[in-house]
Amino acid sequence: MNHSYLNKSNLNKTGPKFSIASKSVVSKSVVSKSVAARALTLGAMALSLILATEPVAAKAKADPAQTKIEATKTKNTKNSTSASQDRQAAQREKTLTALAGRLMKKWNIPACQIAVGKDGKIIESRAFGFCDKELKTKTTTDNVFRIASVSKVFTAAAVHKLIEDGKLKYDDKAWTYISNLKPTYGENNIDPRWKQVTIGQLLTHSGGWTLENGEPQRIYARLAADAAGESRPACPSALVRYMMGKPLQYDPGTKSVYSNFGFNVLGRVIEQASGKHYFDYVRANLLSPAGIEDINLGRTARRHARLNEVYYFAGKNSPDVWSLIDEDAEVADFAYGGDAAIESMDAHGGLVSSAESLVKFGMALNGYDKTAADGSKSRVALIKAETLQSMLKPTNFKCEGKNTVRAYGVAVNTARKPIFKWSHAGALCGTSSLLISLPDNTVLAYTANHLPDDLVGYFTELQNSLLTEVSSKRYVVGGKTKPKP
Repeated sequence: MNHSYLNKSNLNKTGPKFSIASKSVVSKSVVSKSVAARALTLGAMALSLILATEPVAAKAKADPAQTKIEATKTKNTKNSTSASQDRQAAQREKTLTALAGRLMKKWNIPACQIAVGKDGKIIESRAFGFCDKELKTKTTTDNVFRIASVSKVFTAAAVHKLIEDGKLKYDDKAWTYISNLKPTYGENNIDPRWKQVTIGQLLTHSGGWTLENGEPQRIYARLAADAAGESRPACPSALVRYMMGKPLQYDPGTKSVYSNFGFNVLGRVIEQASGKHYFDYVRANLLSPAGIEDINLGRTARRHARLNEVYYFAGKNSPDVWSLIDEDAEVADFAYGGDAAIESMDAHGGLVSSAESLVKFGMALNGYDKTAADGSKSRVALIKAETLQSMLKPTNFKCEGKNTVRAYGVAVNTARKPIFKWSHAGALCGTSSLLISLPDNTVLAYTANHLPDDLVGYFTELQNSLLTEVSSKRYVVGGKTKPKP
């Protein structure tokens, strides 16, 4: 899902206390010594060494009293900077803990993570609550969560990387890249409009599919597998083959209706255009360049959970339903095989990640300059600036929120003073997520192991609270103040 809302809400600084796990690069008294402070300390030490090795004659006329004054000023500046950063980190810990506590209490969230970063540096990465309530296992920043539709940002980035490499174009017909897949019910049952759907239309949810008859990725998870002669649930390709025999609900490009299936098709396009499995391409071209190791494809059954994966809380009133997995006759927890088959969702909702890794991905997608230990500089960017500009180009298709429209794989804010640059939310039984980039390239991410029933109310409050938090001066680390939303 993609929720983008614009109403601001005041940050409630009170709330129950939670034990938290955290990472912060800007605090020594609260979490760890500031990178900036370390750099300043090393710089001061280097300066002292240089002065100490100057020829005696060069320093002969120096006033000892003045030298002492300058040394005191340098020390005071260093201590002042470090103390200021410590205060900022302490304030962030306090307000983030209050924010998380308020959200978790109101929306019955057992566990969540919040991470913030900019220009390649993680400013905050914190974990709250219990990733397994029954075992009272505390959440850490290393835990991974299903991120649901935030996975679509990775798919969109992969498509744009292929466009940049000359292997795809917006106007290309998707059918050209999936014609290797044989329709389950033969060529004679194909809606001719199928062959007119373009890559650009798939990215903007205007390919021709709606949810009028239900979510295809779920309602056909068994039927598509049976028709293909595969074990249940159906793999992504089997679902595409099955859907080739189903008519489109509208003419491609005439309107935009959110479509998980459209991004399933994009996953198969990526495979054909790149010659690699979907996730292999994502890992090689997006994750590895960003230095990310913990993002992976998720799995449906709890017994097949990934390393450090949290427990998903469907809710106290979740129904007992027949499982989408062959070996499970019935499931007691809707989050594990009742709502969706994760294995069928790779390109539209199948990834697991920590909030911190989402921020790393977002920063690398925006692009930033990196300075190595030897002082050499390099550019970290998953796609070129002009390619990103194309990806973020607003369309005429509106989505939730004032001044918010679809771009090519994400939502963008078109206000004169936009409160965010691009965003995407994820919603699936037992999990919710949010990834947002601000206009100044600050990136924030949120992951949780529950999805409240009131989606609109929850995501509205979540986005507003997070945007209010990260727009404060507490998150200005050695830079200019960010504009308030």
